[in-house]
Amino acid sequence: MELKLLQKSNNNIMLITCLLTILLSNLTRAQTLVSNPTINTAGDTEKKITKLKLDSTIIERFDLNNNSKVEKLKDIFIYNNNGYVVSETRFGWNDSLKTWQKMNNYSYEYNLLNKKSKEELTVWNSKTNEVNTSSIGIFFYDSLGNLKSRQYETTSYGFFIKSRYDYDYFNSNKLKSILSYGWNKADSVWTNNTLEENIYDSTMRKYNKISSRWDNQKMSFIAWQKREVTLDVNENPVTEFIYNYENSRWVLNSKNQSSYLSINQCSSLINYRDWDSVTNKWQNAIKTEKTFDPTGNFIEENIYNYNNQQWVSTSNTSWTYNNGYLINNILYPRLSEKLQYYSFVNIPKLMISKEFINNVWVNKEKAEYYYSNSTINSVSELNEFKNILYPNPTTGAINLESNKVIKAFKVYDLFGNIAIEQSSNSISRIDLSEIKDGIYFLYLTSDDDKVSKSKIVKNAAR
Repeated sequence: MELKLLQKSNNNIMLITCLLTILLSNLTRAQTLVSNPTINTAGDTEKKITKLKLDSTIIERFDLNNNSKVEKLKDIFIYNNNGYVVSETRFGWNDSLKTWQKMNNYSYEYNLLNKKSKEELTVWNSKTNEVNTSSIGIFFYDSLGNLKSRQYETTSYGFFIKSRYDYDYFNSNKLKSILSYGWNKADSVWTNNTLEENIYDSTMRKYNKISSRWDNQKMSFIAWQKREVTLDVNENPVTEFIYNYENSRWVLNSKNQSSYLSINQCSSLINYRDWDSVTNKWQNAIKTEKTFDPTGNFIEENIYNYNNQQWVSTSNTSWTYNNGYLINNILYPRLSEKLQYYSFVNIPKLMISKEFINNVWVNKEKAEYYYSNSTINSVSELNEFKNILYPNPTTGAINLESNKVIKAFKVYDLFGNIAIEQSSNSISRIDLSEIKDGIYFLYLTSDDDKVSKSKIVKNAAR
């Protein structure tokens, strides 16, 4: 009898030991899974797609006096598996050596939400092939994906420069201010440099952009320029008055007047300059007119100077396209940034720029674009919901970064009970200080009702 009880007792101990081992193993595994900043993707299905990628651009520049070719450049682009450019290298043609020589290179890194997190620039001396300038930029974002800060460290010709730019936004995500700093090497501190502030009226259709410089003697920002901007219903700038602060008052300096065919199609921009306060007239003006084809491609830009009471042509830029491909099938982020100005629908293949000199059109620059097919990873943009959680494990709170607005969350314990829940317009931080240490499941809900699930660990004792 005693032997049977002892065997039964030993069996129970072994069973308990086994269960504890499994539990500890699972706990260790759970902690390992969430020990680093984690990314969670909900509602998406990764697949492979084929897009055109811009491999290179050949640029030729001409002497305006004799129309001869004076410079030939080549840009080469390399992309990662997600279709984002990771390297842009510019080469210059050395005609005497009959070879391409490196001029500069931009390289990029991205965070888990495919936002640019790092940028490096290297510039070479074409004669000695030595590095003249090197720069590293680091980028930080808020929970809504807005650029929050960027910092640069630059070494150029033996000089070291460190700079920083901080961004602030209104609740509508409109830019509120940009504050720049310089690095004081002697005191190892950031010092104020410049400040740009956008001040909107109640309609959010008019705003003043105030530019200020830091005054070390007065220990305050001193305004030096003001821009009064009026927007149309599509938030395109229609009128812009530029003032300079001189002799303790704002003095009108220039004016921009824009017309639009559609949201992104600026058909005319007139820049008035040199206001005469005696005659109350502008003394000079430059007009830019843009032409679009029926598809919506920007095909021509003409620039005129106002001279002797008439508009005189000064330059012309024209574009031709490969109409068989749409611009959303191209890989080239920098080209995409230019779309707001050029309004491409199809893929550009040739750009020619000319100047009007002595009543003759003279070639200024020509650019040709070369593409190839590329297979990349793709996630449906309509369903994608990505989040970064950090720190995880946490001693008290978890920060959130997301490509969508997070409107609600729920935290469940291992038994399925709700430990915390909250609904708000935008959530970027979760306070876990009031709950016990342990493993929890976090459910996030986006503003378009996508839901993601993540495992988190609260460990205040660590």
